[in-house]
Amino acid sequence: MGKKISQLTIATTPFEGEELFAMVEDSSTVAAPLSTFQTFLSGQDHIASPRKNNSFYCDQTFRGAISAQGSLIIGGYQFLSGSFSTIAGGCCNRAGGSLSFVGGGCCNDAETSFNTIGGGCGNSTCNSYAAIGGGQCNTTTCDAACAVIGGGITNCVSADIATIGGGRCNIASGGYATIGGGCVNTASSTCSFIGSGHSNTTTGKTATIGGGHSNQAKGEGSSVMGGISSCAVGKVSFVGGGSCNCVTGLSAFVGGGQLNKATGDGSVIAGGSTNTASGSATFIGGGQGSAASGKNAFVGGGCSLVASGKCSVAVGGCNNKASGDWSFTGGGGGCNWTSGSYSAIVGGKGSVADGACAFIGGGNGNVASAAGSTVAGGINHTASGACATIGGGESNTASGGYYATVAGGCGNSTAACGATVGGGMSNMACVLRATVVGGKSNCATNNDAFVGGGNTNVASGCWSVVAGGCKNTASCHGDFVGAGCCNVVNASYACNVIVGGAHNTLTYYASGAFLGAGVNNCSQGAGSFLGGGNENKIGGPYGDGNYAALVGGRNNCVCGDHGSLIGGINNCAKGDCSVVGGGKANIAVGANSVVVGGCANQADDVCNFIGSGVGNCIDSGETAVIVGGGFNNVDGNESFIGGGCTNCVGDHCTFLGGGFNNCALSEFSVVVGGCQNCENGGCLNTLVGGQVNCLWGTSETSNIGGGKLNRVYNANFSTLAGGCNNVLSAHCGFIGGGKNNHLKHADSAITTSSITSVSSNMLHATSLYLKTVPTSDPGTAGVVWNSCGTLMISQ
Repeated sequence: MGKKISQLTIATTPFEGEELFAMVEDSSTVAAPLSTFQTFLSGQDHIASPRKNNSFYCDQTFRGAISAQGSLIIGGYQFLSGSFSTIAGGCCNRAGGSLSFVGGGCCNDAETSFNTIGGGCGNSTCNSYAAIGGGQCNTTTCDAACAVIGGGITNCVSADIATIGGGRCNIASGGYATIGGGCVNTASSTCSFIGSGHSNTTTGKTATIGGGHSNQAKGEGSSVMGGISSCAVGKVSFVGGGSCNCVTGLSAFVGGGQLNKATGDGSVIAGGSTNTASGSATFIGGGQGSAASGKNAFVGGGCSLVASGKCSVAVGGCNNKASGDWSFTGGGGGCNWTSGSYSAIVGGKGSVADGACAFIGGGNGNVASAAGSTVAGGINHTASGACATIGGGESNTASGGYYATVAGGCGNSTAACGATVGGGMSNMACVLRATVVGGKSNCATNNDAFVGGGNTNVASGCWSVVAGGCKNTASCHGDFVGAGCCNVVNASYACNVIVGGAHNTLTYYASGAFLGAGVNNCSQGAGSFLGGGNENKIGGPYGDGNYAALVGGRNNCVCGDHGSLIGGINNCAKGDCSVVGGGKANIAVGANSVVVGGCANQADDVCNFIGSGVGNCIDSGETAVIVGGGFNNVDGNESFIGGGCTNCVGDHCTFLGGGFNNCALSEFSVVVGGCQNCENGGCLNTLVGGQVNCLWGTSETSNIGGGKLNRVYNANFSTLAGGCNNVLSAHCGFIGGGKNNHLKHADSAITTSSITSVSSNMLHATSLYLKTVPTSDPGTAGVVWNSCGTLMISQ
């Protein structure tokens, strides 16, 4: 009879595997070695009893999932007091809360419900839903529900839903705070974050520290991404990295660098060292020791820059300052300062723009101190006039009124509205719209005055112009000096012109006067024209020379109004409307008088004319004429000398044609020529020629044709045709010629020589030849006829 299994003898252990056991297979009981059963069990899904506490005392291998209900303890010396809790391994671990889990490790304590400790050593959780992944001595306190520590050493979470990823000695004491890792970091504010690093602290809500060392994020929403000993104090402030940076302003930002401070709301420092952004919405790009204190100020970089004005900008350089609202300092060598609103300095060194909208392009030591003033570049310029401009050069000044301009050069200055200096050296335009284009030491000192160039020129009259040259002066309205040297227009009236030359002058009453060129010329007449030459003059003690013209020559003068002088030397047109053509030492004294040329000729009376010659003179006598010759003299109105030498006319309407040393002294008389002839009678006498003939006394309408040493005196209507040494002293007398005749009786005639008249009404002759004589009595009283050889006189 068979035995029940319970009746069988207990086998001796351990088994060797070859022992047999009974089993049912296909309704039959068969024997099988124990090793085959062991092989079977190793491949099955269920190896433990579902209703017992299964114990395994050797290593087990499980393939597939292990499913359990209730608590699960794996390992040794574990303490599990919470329902449905699990200790998956390790030793000396505790799962005290329901549904808590300890994965392994040593001395870990999941104290409350839903706690999880993955492993590690000495980790503890003290509030619901807390989790520690691993590590050593990490703690979530009783105040920290849903807290998480990923791993690390001695980390502590003391606030709800806070997280520490790992690291060492980190503390997350703010709700929802997170520490990724690192060492001795503290996230003490709500929703704050520390990524890593060492000794970082967040005390502001939603603050963030990415990493670094000894950083602090104190402001709500503030951030420190990395670096050393930086702080973000302001709300929503940010530090990217660097060392010892501090952000205290609302939404302020420091990107990196060292010892930077962003204290203004919305301020930004990108990097650099010891920079301070204290104004709201300010920006510093980098550099060292810079400050942006004005609202919306901007500093690009550089060293010791200051942007203290509202919306001011300092881009680069060193020791530059932008203190004016909306001002700009670009860079350069340093020590530039923009203190005026909207002012700008692009570059250079030691420049100041303290006027509103002032501009300095570059250079050294420049100043733009007035509104809208500009200095493009150069050295030591000052633009102190509103909207003044200096282009470049050295030591230029644009001051005074609006729109003054100095384009360049050295030591130039403008001091009034619209004044301009183009360039050159030591030039000055000091009144309204005055202009100096270039040159040296030029000056435009009256409104709209202009100097083109040259040296030491002065345009001191309104609208006056000096084009160039040296030491030229245009001193009255509209005056013009073209070029040359030491030319001066200093008249009392306007619109005078000197084209060129040297030491020329327009003075006194000159107005609209013209002086072309030459040397030492002078004019004082209004509307006068002086072409050139040397030491010529219009105006003087004899008259002003208004509207006079002097073309050229040397040492000539025109004193009369409307006078003219063409050229020559030492000539003078003194009378009004007088004319001197040329020659030497000629003088036209009378009004409307003319001296065409020659030498030492002088026309003293009105409407005189001297054509040429030498030493001719019209002392008095209107409309008198001397055509030429030498040393001729007229002293009578409407008188005439054609030529010759030392001839003389002494009464009006007298004519002397020429010859030598002739004299016509009575009115309406004529001396045609000859030598040493003299007409000095009553009037209407004629002396044609000859030598040393004389017609004088009371003689009227008498004539001497020629000859020598002939004389007519106190004889009217008489004629002495010629001959030698004849004398006619009776009225209506006639001497045909011959010599040594003397006619003393009226109405008489002498036809031969050496006769003295004996009776009036008588023909005197030495002999008489009658070619044809009537041979009968003609019946006409006084007619001679031939009566048979005897001369008879008809009765």
